[in-house]
Amino acid sequence: STLFEAAMQEAAPSAALRLEVAELALQLKNFDRAQALADSVAREDDRGPRAHLLLARVALARNKLDDALMSARRSAVLGDLPESHFVLGQVLEAMSKYDQAVTEYALARRPPIEADASLGRARIMARLGATRDALDELQPLVKIPRLRAPAMLLMGDFYADQQQRDKA
Repeated sequence: STLFEAAMQEAAPSAALRLEVAELALQLKNFDRAQALADSVAREDDRGPRAHLLLARVALARNKLDDALMSARRSAVLGDLPESHFVLGQVLEAMSKYDQAVTEYALARRPPIEADASLGRARIMARLGATRDALDELQPLVKIPRLRAPAMLLMGDFYADQQQRDKA
């Protein structure tokens, strides 16, 4: 963090450095700092998808869904980054626009976030009642250590629901 701070004291830190510091600020939940830095980069280059992606993530973290939607759409259109489609899927899912969210998660199913997008699709399939399809999405995810817990939790919910219906 202090290395980033020292670099930020330069006369004109690069856009890439400001986005890295903004990313760190977002991770530390310093939303004002993250937004200010991402805004400064977006003002300089309104066609850069990464700044708009970061603005979308900050707005989503603040639960400002309309702002997140606008920034995520702009990022996806400008750069077609899998991360942009993933965040757009998250925003649409939070807004209960499940059909659109599934489409965005499908567009995000590329490295480096392919597995995260599959988890998002499975969550929506579950909400829409497509349990078998959701389970098929989840099977490979339990082999990924960082996704094992959420995938297994979702699978457990499916099986619990299925047993309840069998008892009814």
